[in-house]
Amino acid sequence: MAITVIDRGKPIDVLLLAEGTYPYIRGGVSSWIHKIITGMPDINFGVLFLGSREEDYEGIQYQLPENLVFLKNFYMFSESELPPPEELEGKDEVLILKHFLFKGALPQELSDYHFYTEKLTLKDFLYGKKLGTFLKKCIWKEASEFLGWITFTEG
Repeated sequence: MAITVIDRGKPIDVLLLAEGTYPYIRGGVSSWIHKIITGMPDINFGVLFLGSREEDYEGIQYQLPENLVFLKNFYMFSESELPPPEELEGKDEVLILKHFLFKGALPQELSDYHFYTEKLTLKDFLYGKKLGTFLKKCIWKEASEFLGWITFTEG
């Protein structure tokens, strides 16, 4: 389940992934994240919080600064709100992932949160044939390069 807590409608300069920490748990990594955000007031931050279940947390534990412009919570063990299965052709945007996977280059589009919410959605990842085809080709390519002494054929 995903819940948007803050969306100030401003561009995000730095997006942090907080696994079970900020802003719901005090101390340790949460303190570092809070100090980083408050210590750089000219930079807009976003946080994607990954937690177990919403009921496992007692609310926000920090005074959230103005430059925290986006906060979205994802609860991994709550009942999922997955889109219903359907057969989709998919989108060509999945092909941009090859630059990241094989060339180590991060195309600008991949650092934009909206790429994942508008251009290439969860539905595309889960049910799109183009992603499945792309991943199959990636696996064949990696296997044949890593295990060059074995002859691979697609079938």
